[in-house]
Amino acid sequence: RVHGEEIKMEKEKMSTANDPKSRDLTSEEPQVLMLDGYKQAIASAMLVNDAKNRKPEKREVQREPEGDGLDEIADTFFGLDEAPGMQMSFPTLSVEEIAGESTILAVRCQLSDLFFSGIRGTLIVSNYKLSFQPESLSHLRDYILPADYFLFPLSLISRFEKSLHQRNSTMVFDIYSKDGRRLTAEVSTEQGDKLVTALLNNFVKENINQFFAFKHFEASPGSEEKQKGWEIYTSDHLTRELLRQGVNLDAPEWQSRYRIVDNKNFNLCHSYPRQFVIPANISDVDLAQVAEFRAKRRIPALSYVFQTTGAPITLWRSSQCKAGLTRARCIEDERFIQEIGKSVHIYDARPWASAMANRFGGHGYESSSCYSNVEVFFLNIENIHFVREAQRKLADVCLNPDDNATWLSNLEQTKWIDQISVILKGAARILESLSRGFSVLVHCSDGWDRTSLLTSLVQLLSDPYSRTFVGFANLITREWILFGHQFFTRACQDNKDPFSNKRSPVFLQFLDCVHQILNQFPSRFEFNLRFLGEIAYHIYSGRFGTFLANSEKDLLEKDLPRKTTSLWSHLLARKEAFKNPFYQFVGNTTEDRVLLPETQVRHLRFWREQFVRYCPSRKKTLIEYYQYRQEGMDLFLKRALQEISKLHEENIKLRNNLAEKSTAMAHMSKERGYPMPCLDKEETGEEEDDEDEDDFTSLP
Repeated sequence: RVHGEEIKMEKEKMSTANDPKSRDLTSEEPQVLMLDGYKQAIASAMLVNDAKNRKPEKREVQREPEGDGLDEIADTFFGLDEAPGMQMSFPTLSVEEIAGESTILAVRCQLSDLFFSGIRGTLIVSNYKLSFQPESLSHLRDYILPADYFLFPLSLISRFEKSLHQRNSTMVFDIYSKDGRRLTAEVSTEQGDKLVTALLNNFVKENINQFFAFKHFEASPGSEEKQKGWEIYTSDHLTRELLRQGVNLDAPEWQSRYRIVDNKNFNLCHSYPRQFVIPANISDVDLAQVAEFRAKRRIPALSYVFQTTGAPITLWRSSQCKAGLTRARCIEDERFIQEIGKSVHIYDARPWASAMANRFGGHGYESSSCYSNVEVFFLNIENIHFVREAQRKLADVCLNPDDNATWLSNLEQTKWIDQISVILKGAARILESLSRGFSVLVHCSDGWDRTSLLTSLVQLLSDPYSRTFVGFANLITREWILFGHQFFTRACQDNKDPFSNKRSPVFLQFLDCVHQILNQFPSRFEFNLRFLGEIAYHIYSGRFGTFLANSEKDLLEKDLPRKTTSLWSHLLARKEAFKNPFYQFVGNTTEDRVLLPETQVRHLRFWREQFVRYCPSRKKTLIEYYQYRQEGMDLFLKRALQEISKLHEENIKLRNNLAEKSTAMAHMSKERGYPMPCLDKEETGEEEDDEDEDDFTSLP
């Protein structure tokens, strides 16, 4: 075992089949399976190179120690850009049972998926996941697979269908996951009935306490550690967050501008946080009128302070107004917008046609004729139904086992990357308005999907704190969880209606946008791509309480902070695995803080680590790839050493030349009778140092 994963090696003419000391690594290419990510490819390449370069001899298979550094070496040498076809296994995804997990049923079956067929083994149902343990690895011997290839958290499963196989009287189960994967399991009729019962009792959640997150919390040790993630940001930390952004509400100059609204009982708006900021001159009576004029009572609320010097430049968020076909007006709402700033840019995330269509339902958008200090812009970001369909098409393309010549055109037709480009362009336009001195209000229809996308991306681009581990968790908590993004509904966490039209991967879009920015600015983020992949996985895992609510009100009613572990506790405790080795701190100037990404599709990158993660890769191809990369690194290091040697020689020449000129000047001054300045260290009060400060003699 290497790091808990099996290494199976075959050889011809093995004298003792079960004795590792008698294995001959040179008899044939070793078959390395089910290792995680980089370690698998590197271990394979190292074993093959060893077999080719060494003489045949019997060698003992050594157990690798913990912390062998392969992940760090791979991250440093191969960078954040994964190898083509690379299958990353995130370090905290385990095929073994975790705290609170218990096995419910194990049945013999024959399994098939989109890439393999007829694999015999055991299908295991626990209170957390559905997994499969193959009898033999012969079907998989030529492929590299992630460690959790046959693992499905129950919350990740979208639906399952059963049917009877008439020819051999067996029961066939088709299991579909929310990320597009599909399993077909053929079991005996008797075992099939047990499997149906086990899945139904654990797959569909009738109440929140049935989620595995509660069992996991009870069985996990260290209550204080489990609570830390929930304390990264709460509504009670609003004053602290404003101070971080440069706003001190205890100071008179800020008290005259803003005030905190108490939404403790969620009477003003049930999908808003318990506390949020509005202009100080808006009274509670006016605020009630504004709430009536906004969809879902989501009034404009302060999201981020972009600049505090002079007149504050601020970013706000809300839902659409209720103008309707009659272009109804609300004087209190108009005055509210005037209090935001002298000149305000309103960015409606929707296409103009969608905003117009909403007027037939009594909603709409702000008119410049009513709001004298605003300009309205439309960003053409599609709604949740478009995003859901785009993800379905994307999964069909990425998980299609046929390697056809139209793959790239099929990918283009999904429109997924097109929408990522549109979202990034929208965030860049908002950032440009803020940089030009305009305060900005962002909204879509209800203000909890596309609005959260834009406000969080703007902060990510302009605030270096948001690009750290804690800052990123803070950002997601503030802009997504507490401001009412419907994580529970969008992920269909209870699995009651797998065809719900409210299900949509909007948050996955956000993570893909962050992936694009990180790829363009690899030294500006404290975390790497693995961190984003881990977050994406746990949207559907049901292991943590972070994504099991639709708002702060829902979060508190379900008592998730007291009864479940936060995802941020889990990730931050393991952040060494997610650290970006290229991360650099930046200065405080706007030029240093603000990132301006390329937004055109030709500059964007397909997130293959996420979307083709479960597509098997042939091992031989990856071994050759890493051998090629190793040759490239060897050449790079050789050239680097040559450059260092040249610089060292030039340094010696410069020192000798300087010494000769100093000696010549000393003789010239002595001959002409000029007084020589005393440079003796004893007279200047400096301590003598026998060692040369720049001693390069130890260089190779």
